[in-house]
Amino acid sequence: MGQTKVPVVEQYPQIAEVLGSESLRKFIESRLHVHKLHRQHEANDIINQVYVEFDRSVEAGRYEETGNLSAWCRQTAYNIICNLAKKNLKEVTVDSSSLDYLNSCSSDIKVSGTTVSTLYQALKELSSEDEEILRLHFIKRLKYQEIFDLLVSKGSEIASVATIRKRVERAKARLRKIYAQKASPG
Repeated sequence: MGQTKVPVVEQYPQIAEVLGSESLRKFIESRLHVHKLHRQHEANDIINQVYVEFDRSVEAGRYEETGNLSAWCRQTAYNIICNLAKKNLKEVTVDSSSLDYLNSCSSDIKVSGTTVSTLYQALKELSSEDEEILRLHFIKRLKYQEIFDLLVSKGSEIASVATIRKRVERAKARLRKIYAQKASPG
């Protein structure tokens, strides 16, 4: 006769207690908020994925009983959320909230609720080429090589990746200048 698989809950009865704990739920909810995933995913979804991963780990012999089960579940939940966040970054849409990424253009630009519209207006005043290259680099998070490849495939006659890098620097400088003029009183 074939061997019947013993359910993980019977092998490790403490898993139900850990997965049902309020501290794990609060941890997951806080991580979902930090990664701005709280509207797409619920804590229960992550808890279920942690259980599935625990079941797989036990079956594959990767889980060691000497470890702290609660810490293992928290770390696994964190890893799941980070993976979801990475997938989410690949699907960034270009809207005014995405302009927060432009904060990385300059240490002196502080993006807040009052300056997003000013930053958006300044971005619109750039040439279409400058606006496109900044959107590709900072909002779509493409690397210089990827921008180069994309623009060349569109028929642009750009000499090299170094040209893209320099164009990004110059576009950032122009954006800073326009932003400073719009943001300064008077």
